[in-house]
Amino acid sequence: MKWGEMSGPRMPCPSDEETPPRPPSLEDFEDASAEEVEALPPDMRCLVRADRAAQALAKVDLITAELTNEVALTEFDKSDWGPGPWQSEPDLLMWRAKAPPHYRCQVSRNYFGSLNGYVAIPPGHPAHGIHFRDARIRGLPSHRGFTWAGEATAGHWVLGFDCGHGFDTQPASNARARRNGWLPRLMEGKEDDGRSVFFREHYRDLPYLRAVVEALAAALGAIESAGDLPPPWVDPEDDEPSTPELEP
Repeated sequence: MKWGEMSGPRMPCPSDEETPPRPPSLEDFEDASAEEVEALPPDMRCLVRADRAAQALAKVDLITAELTNEVALTEFDKSDWGPGPWQSEPDLLMWRAKAPPHYRCQVSRNYFGSLNGYVAIPPGHPAHGIHFRDARIRGLPSHRGFTWAGEATAGHWVLGFDCGHGFDTQPASNARARRNGWLPRLMEGKEDDGRSVFFREHYRDLPYLRAVVEALAAALGAIESAGDLPPPWVDPEDDEPSTPELEP
């Protein structure tokens, strides 16, 4: 047999087989009516509702909102999330920080059911335009680091973090996992074998988020007063700080 020749029948190539149908995605139901969403299978129905609730909250502008008093809104359908603090919490809370200069603060629920925290800083602030992974803000209050930074209305810059890290409870995601039998008993804390306490998830509730956001606002206020960012924060386990470049 010469090089390049094949003996025996040709093996099927993936391109020879029909492409399996694409599973439905949220984009397929962007224009669905309330009646059409109600008729969806339970799993997809809950996903679409959560996505729409998160999008509705995202349209509320932190910068232009009248914050003489706190603003609280509820959007999510939590009927299948099970009992927990989320049932009595608003899904969006906006207020002015206690510490001068009283930055605009926000806690909002995300698609997964957990909460995010944000603080808006004005143009001219030393941290304005900074990347959320910049080593100079790594030491500021957050929940396991910053996960978002971006421009807002009137040139403001917003720093944010989420509470959906390892072993953080995400009520909407957990509800879906529970419906489909994906949530291990160990993660629900039902096993008392000496390990379940460590692995049991912990929900980061509104009082926790509010305290962290207030601490972040105070730290950012101190930076504005100082007129400069602190030096890069170095983790004792790291060899040197890293300041990633902004993505194009």
